[in-house]
Amino acid sequence: AQDQTRPTIVGTAAPAPNANGWNNTDVTVPFECADTGAGVASCEPEVTLTTGGSGQSAVGTTADLAGNTAAAPAGDINIDKTAPIVVITSPAQDAVFFASDTVLAVWGASDALSGIETASGTVSSALVDTSTLGLHTFTVAATDKADNATTVTHAYTVLAPLASFDVNEGRLELEQGSPTDSFRVEGSFELG
Repeated sequence: AQDQTRPTIVGTAAPAPNANGWNNTDVTVPFECADTGAGVASCEPEVTLTTGGSGQSAVGTTADLAGNTAAAPAGDINIDKTAPIVVITSPAQDAVFFASDTVLAVWGASDALSGIETASGTVSSALVDTSTLGLHTFTVAATDKADNATTVTHAYTVLAPLASFDVNEGRLELEQGSPTDSFRVEGSFELG
C-alpha cells in the first residue's frame, strides 16, 4: 500500500516573546518534521526573521519519500528593535533658573511600533526642583512593550535670586549722535 499520509511539520519561534508578546532581537524559527509512513525526504531549514513588525510569520514546508507534502506557519511574531523616543522640552539642556522659580516639567515619550510600556521623569509632580542652589539634572526614562529602553538627562543650574541692584553711575557714549557698542555701569548687588 502506498503512503498517502502527509508528513507533519511544526515551527517554534525562539527566543520566546516577552509577557507583552514582543521580541527585541531577531527571531529564529526552526522546523521539526516527522512522517509515520515512508519517512521524511525534506524538511524546511530554520528561518530567521530580522525585520521589525507585528504579526509576522515564517512558513515551513516538508515532503516525505512518497511525495506527500505539508506546510505550517509559525505566526504572530512581533519584533521591535528600536528604542522609544524621549524628548525633554523643559527644563532645556543647560537652562539657568533662580531659586524657587516655578518651572514646569514638559516631556514626552513615544514608540512607533510596540508602544510605550512605562515612562517617568525625575519628579512625580509637574514642577522641576528649583528649591536648592547648584547644578541639577532632570531625567526621563521610557521602556517600550518590547523592553527597549531610552534615558535622556538634561542638566540645569539654580542660582540665588538678586535681592537688590543699585546703579551708582551709568554712562552711554554717543558717537556723532548714534549709540556706541559699549556702555559702562557701576553699582552693587545682593543675592537674595
